[in-house]
Amino acid sequence: MFTVDNLYDHISKDVSAYPPFSIGDITLENPARFLTTHEVKQTTRNQTICEIGLVEEDLDLERASKAVNHLMHLYPFLSYGVQFDAEHKWMRYLPQEVHTYNLAFEETPLSSFDEIGNYVAAATDVLHSQKLSHWSVVKIEVPELPTVRAGLVFKVYHCLMDGVAIMQLLKKFNELYVSASELLEIPSPIQVTNFRSIMSCQPDFQSSQQPLKKSALNLSKLTGQFKEENQFGSKLKYLDQIGVLCHHYRPEQICRVPGVQYSYSLCSLYIAQIAAYLYFNKDLTSEDFQTLMMDLRRDLALLNSGRYSNLDFDKILGQAAQPLFLISKGNINTSVQDIALELQHKFEMSKTTSEVKWQQIVQNEVGPSTFKLNIDIIMCSNIGKMDLGVGPLAHMIGFSSAHHIWEKPILYPANSIHSGKFGVFVFEWDFKIYSKEQQKLNDLVFLQMNQLIIERGAENVLVSDVVKIYESVWK
Repeated sequence: MFTVDNLYDHISKDVSAYPPFSIGDITLENPARFLTTHEVKQTTRNQTICEIGLVEEDLDLERASKAVNHLMHLYPFLSYGVQFDAEHKWMRYLPQEVHTYNLAFEETPLSSFDEIGNYVAAATDVLHSQKLSHWSVVKIEVPELPTVRAGLVFKVYHCLMDGVAIMQLLKKFNELYVSASELLEIPSPIQVTNFRSIMSCQPDFQSSQQPLKKSALNLSKLTGQFKEENQFGSKLKYLDQIGVLCHHYRPEQICRVPGVQYSYSLCSLYIAQIAAYLYFNKDLTSEDFQTLMMDLRRDLALLNSGRYSNLDFDKILGQAAQPLFLISKGNINTSVQDIALELQHKFEMSKTTSEVKWQQIVQNEVGPSTFKLNIDIIMCSNIGKMDLGVGPLAHMIGFSSAHHIWEKPILYPANSIHSGKFGVFVFEWDFKIYSKEQQKLNDLVFLQMNQLIIERGAENVLVSDVVKIYESVWK
């Protein structure tokens, strides 16, 4: 038996993204099924997600344990490990097993956001060959969160679940915790495989997100659905929510890379500036940069149910219900045009099926290295819709952590706090915290970069040129 711990013995650095057999042989209903290419790749690079439900009252640990165990029967993971199938030369889940949790507070409380960051960064250490997910509870004594007493922590490999799905999981925890039931009855599973998100089994969740729909519409316009450039001016503020550098520039101040849609051009400018900033501050651990961005068009398609004429929420893969994350790679000699063309190519892949799309995208590796939290970034209005319902969990703070075994970790853009009380707070951890004067200088760099592209052309402006701009204006 080969488990996650020595999975890497069978996966080489240049491994193909495709299994040596038909993708149709992966039967999602099989409890011991083969892993999809996406799952194999994300498992080999230790990509994990960690969500903390913040508790503002005394937590009954016995009741909480019953609620967690009830959840694990409703949404069981295929297994707590995988094995290498020598005949098929691919990974297969171990047979289903049940794990029972008896929650107890961890010994050391978390007293700062830095400690929370370090706690989350160690998530991979908890997930090992016998456990692909883990629940724990920890006391939280952070001055900036004076009403928070504890955190219910859920860690899982990212390939098995996403942040929105975990939000639904924690919301279900609240419902179970406050219910009159004693939770003694073992429920039948709602779904067999956790590769699909919980969200995809709840069609009502999609249609109920009306405030979120407006935001999704605006974000979708930034991902290629607007044709008129002058309509972007009032929408640029939404880019703050996806962890990029953006304020309120006038449309005429922003150039366009020829041959690509406006949104890809716009994103390529920010990626070039992000990369230049990291080179300028010597924050990169290698010669290459990798940045992450996302496209919400698939979310919007599901909200409108327009693109999927026969949408089956019990069958569709979870990724089809989630934002599409794309990785841009390059080095100091990469041009702005190269970045834009790469983005356009990857966005085009989103028109294919989920599995084909992920087979392509997972060939890129990404992961974070630091957790530099800035509390004072932005808040968007999802009050009452993205909340966690009634129960001990008042908010949810989410992180994603990854570290590829063959490469040093790199930066990851953002995390968020979902809160029924305060909306959705978005944090940036890939940049040092700016002063107001530094932010003005950063805006100046962006405008000078645009002017340089207008003068030379996007194909002749490299990331190194933007680094020189930083060197000339940054104080």
